Order: sequence, then C-alpha cells, then structure tokens
Amino acid sequence: MPRLSAIEVEEDERTVPPAHHHPGRARDWDEEPPEPRKSRLGFWFVMICLAGALLGGAWYFYPRLEAYRSQLNGLPETLSAIRERMGAAEQRLGDLPAQIESLKERAAGASQRLEQKLNSGLEQARKGTRDLAVSMRREMLEAIGAQEKTVALRFKEVEARQQAEAARSAQLEQQLAQVNQRMAAMTEDANNARTAGARESQELREQIRQTDGRVAQVASFNDRPRERFEVSRGKTQQIGPGIFLHVSGVNPRYRRYHGWLQLVNDGKILWLRDQSVLQTVAFYAGEKGLRHDLIVTGLTGGGVSGYVVFPSVGESGGVPRTGTPAGMAIGQ
Repeated sequence: MPRLSAIEVEEDERTVPPAHHHPGRARDWDEEPPEPRKSRLGFWFVMICLAGALLGGAWYFYPRLEAYRSQLNGLPETLSAIRERMGAAEQRLGDLPAQIESLKERAAGASQRLEQKLNSGLEQARKGTRDLAVSMRREMLEAIGAQEKTVALRFKEVEARQQAEAARSAQLEQQLAQVNQRMAAMTEDANNARTAGARESQELREQIRQTDGRVAQVASFNDRPRERFEVSRGKTQQIGPGIFLHVSGVNPRYRRYHGWLQLVNDGKILWLRDQSVLQTVAFYAGEKGLRHDLIVTGLTGGGVSGYVVFPSVGESGGVPRTGTPAGMAIGQ
C-alpha cells in the first residue's frame, strides 16, 4: 500500500470521521492500524542546513569575487601599458637593421685587426722557433762534444786498466811459474823423503826380523831396568848411553810436547812430533838393535820429566842399571 505524505495524512484525519467504538464489540483485525503522525522537525532541519550552506558559500566566495572585480577594473590600464611596450618594441625592431649593419662593420674591423695580430704572432712564433732550433742544435752539439770527451777519457781509463791487468797477468804468470818450480822441487823432495822412508822402513823391518825371537823377553817392563830424566825446554840432554833428548816445545794445556831423539852410536835422529804424556815411544839402538822405550810422565812450562826403559839384563849381557839420573846436558 503506498505511503501518504504528512499533509495528506492531516487532510485524511480532518475529513475521515473516527470509527465508532462499541465497547462490547471486538476489533476487526482485518482493518489496518492508522499510521503515526510525522513531525516537522526534519523538514526544518534540512532547511536550516541549506541556509547555512548558502551563507558559508557567500562568505567564502565574496572576497574572491571582489578581487576579480578589482582586477577587471585595472584591466584597461594594463592593456594600455602593453600597447606602449609593443610600440617601443616595434621601434626597436625598426632600428635593428641599422644596428646589424654597425655590428657587421665592427666585426669586419675586428677580423682585420685579429688577422693582423695573427700574422704578427705567426711571424714571431716562426722567428722564436728558428731561434729555439738554433739554440737546441748548439746545445746538442755541446752535449755531444762533452759526451765524446767523457767517452775518450773512459776509453783511456779502460786502456790503462787493461795495460795494468796485462802487467798483473804477466806477474801472476811469473809467480805461477815460480810456484810450479817450487812444487816440482817439493815433489822431488817428497819423492826423496818417500824413498828414504822406504829404506828406513826396510831397515826397521830387518831389525824387527832380527829381534823377533826376543819379543817375549822384552814384552813386560817389570823385569827391565829404567832410568829417570828431566829435560828443560830448548836444551839437548843425555838420558842414556848414546841417547840424547831435545825438547823443542811443550803445551801444558793439552799435555803434549815435541822434539827429537838422537842416537849417537847409530847416527840416527828420531823426530818426536805432537807426542802426548804417558805415550810410549819405542826405538831400537845398540849393536844388537834392542828395544828401548821413552815415556814422559810429567809436563811443565819449563820442560818434561819421565824415564827410559832399557832392555833386560839377559838381553844386553851387561850390568843392571841402578836408576840414577841421566848425565849432564850438552852445552852445560
């Protein structure tokens, strides 16, 4: 069912009479109930909002409209100023050809002056280049002359060094020849010494062969007589019959000594090289070539001390020794 407006409802309420209500009669449920009466507050609220919106728009746009109106009022003056500027521009455009001609004349004069300056600058540059080339050539010639002098001096120094080296080489060759001669002499001496050593070794072997049968008798020192001695360094002293000992040097730190033994009857000299203390030195002497032993037991900075062990009484056939000290030193 369509709804009616508030005015139509009011008219219907005024025109349609109210239904008579009978207290004892029940209400007819098929009839529709009347619609409630609407208030006018919504209508007035809408109207007030529209009025406020109109007032706000007027308050917002009115200052801008006034500004636009003031601008429109000053528009003729602006147009007249623009016309004046356009006239001045047209006048300047009319004067532009004359200014262009003047600029062309100035440019032509400037180009002539620039060309003259360029020509003069090129001439000066050419002259400076020629002068620079001449000076560089002179400097190069001077430098080459100095280098040639330096090279000549160095060449002379090299020649002098070569001559000195040649002289030194000749001297070294001469010294080498002398060394070769000395080496040849030393080789000959060594060969002679080797020959003499071989001969002495042969003699020693012959003596050992002769005394081979008596080795068992002289193997021990207990049944052999001995005689003590003391020999000073640098002196030759007799330590037994026909036996002399010479001490050339001693080394108490390492307990070593060196010197020689001289066998007068046999005409032999036995060299004692780098001998140590308590080291037995065996040698053969006498007509029968019997074994003797030299043993150094003490060593001081002034000399050595020890004893000589002689062959046994049965071998020598003589009188046993009493162990008395050796005789006087030679030269005392």
